[in-house]
Amino acid sequence: MAEGEEQTDDSSLQELQHYASILRAYDGYRAWGMTKAVRLENALRRLSKEHFRLIDAPAKVQAMRAAVEQNAFILQMLVDPHRAAVTAAGTGVQDDSRTQVMVTRKDGTKAFVPAASEAYVPESDLEKVQSTLKQFVREWGAEGAHERQQA
Repeated sequence: MAEGEEQTDDSSLQELQHYASILRAYDGYRAWGMTKAVRLENALRRLSKEHFRLIDAPAKVQAMRAAVEQNAFILQMLVDPHRAAVTAAGTGVQDDSRTQVMVTRKDGTKAFVPAASEAYVPESDLEKVQSTLKQFVREWGAEGAHERQQA
């Protein structure tokens, strides 16, 4: 294989690896969002009973969980049609083995393993998914109606 072809293959593999990591971020949104709801609920429970009641904390947490479920459903509908691009180009595309994450093994020892093998998604990637959802709302919700009419 010529050097130019090898660089193109490496570049294509890197692109597929990046795409696979993006798909993992979208797939991880639901669990991440539900974890945030649990954190919110725990924080709200530290309020006095009166404050807890005044802000109707249970309804807020329930609304957050419902929003996470709905958002995850929408994200799945948006992303699922594009999964074939990764699997068609290379079944089981994994991250570059140099991308490592520390895990605790069953015996309690720690080890570095390839990030994809643990379905690891950096917090920053999940925050990007949340930012994308906010952009959807701004652009397609009531907030963006005036801007859409001007376009």
